[in-house]
Amino acid sequence: MVGAYFFGPDWLQAAIAPANREYGLLESLQVLTLLLAGFLFCGVVLRTSRPTSRLLFGCIFAGVLFLLGEKTDYGLVFLDLWTGEEPESTVPGRNLHNLGMLEPAIKATGYLALFLWFVWAPLRIERRRLGPLAPFRPSRKCLGTVISAVAIGQVAFFLDDRVGGVHGLHRNGHNVSEFHELMIYFVLLVYAYEVHRRHRGMEQTTETNPNSDHSPD
Repeated sequence: MVGAYFFGPDWLQAAIAPANREYGLLESLQVLTLLLAGFLFCGVVLRTSRPTSRLLFGCIFAGVLFLLGEKTDYGLVFLDLWTGEEPESTVPGRNLHNLGMLEPAIKATGYLALFLWFVWAPLRIERRRLGPLAPFRPSRKCLGTVISAVAIGQVAFFLDDRVGGVHGLHRNGHNVSEFHELMIYFVLLVYAYEVHRRHRGMEQTTETNPNSDHSPD
């Protein structure tokens, strides 16, 4: 999609990031990715019989709902589509991350959490040392996803600096940051799938052998 955004025909560029970028393929994929991640986390909350898992996955699920609300202006984007309003022309303050004083803090917190949980924790903390938090630690396999996500985001920024003006993409409001955001959500989706599958395996193993410890790395 990055290649199509920068080097594709005008109609494809417009489909990925139109003037009202809220309705483009790029932001629609972000919403879809968050919905899928939320569905997986919600599945664990509903199925698990472990109080710790229910509490922690419930908090993660609430965090995904927060991200989804921020991404869709808490449903106002769909209301604008229904009424024919232009999202970019409405009154500011529809979400928290676009408030000038909060946006840097939210981004910094997100990047710090991404590094600590998906890079530092898998490399430096053995799962058995986490006790009840062990099922939540990402496996080292997630490192490849994180590296790829960061790399794709940086490629988008690099191409925007080199060829963005040539293709007139600046009229779309420098949407390249949305590629970075999409990849972060993709990391979250991969993590949701991993812990959902791991937790399901733990539940099945516990039913057949209550004394087993199903916590693959």
